[in-house]
Amino acid sequence: HALERGYEVVGVCREQSVGKLDAFEQGETDVVFLRTPDVIAQAREAGYEEMTALQSAGGLVLINNGLGSFNPVVQDVRFRQAVAYAIDAEAINQRAFGGAASVFKGILDPNSDFFSDGIEELPTDPDMAASLVEELKGEGWDGNIRLACPDTNPDVPIAIEAALEAVGMEVDAQVTDTNTQIASIVINQDF
Repeated sequence: HALERGYEVVGVCREQSVGKLDAFEQGETDVVFLRTPDVIAQAREAGYEEMTALQSAGGLVLINNGLGSFNPVVQDVRFRQAVAYAIDAEAINQRAFGGAASVFKGILDPNSDFFSDGIEELPTDPDMAASLVEELKGEGWDGNIRLACPDTNPDVPIAIEAALEAVGMEVDAQVTDTNTQIASIVINQDF
């Protein structure tokens, strides 16, 4: 509707959100598309009118377990369980979004139109994660894993890397721009 009314619409990701909200507040744009929870919270606190669309499954860790170049250990369900147990979504929320994100360690947020009671939240259990990592290392895995992340919020890959290293993994974090990230996944199958 904003475009139909002749408004200028500006889309943003993390590194641009604050500047775009500032531009909106100064009247330089009529509408702003925000995707960053802490900046959205600022706009709400300021009382701006909003249209909200919850992004179902918006913050995921994709594990390449068989396409293009991949680490064979990721095909083992224990590795994927270790990652799920290691990651503390609330810690990422606090570090990257100032606690403003909706946090649920299941595939769909409870506020999603697609949520059902059958969707379980995954627990955070670093001890279980470390146990699974040690088990896999005992079977010959060297503990090394590559983490490819977009640069939209630099605190997210830092928090994920810290969580995985805390349970015994050696993480090679590769942070790239979003276009490179998408090409790596969709075209090159290198993630």
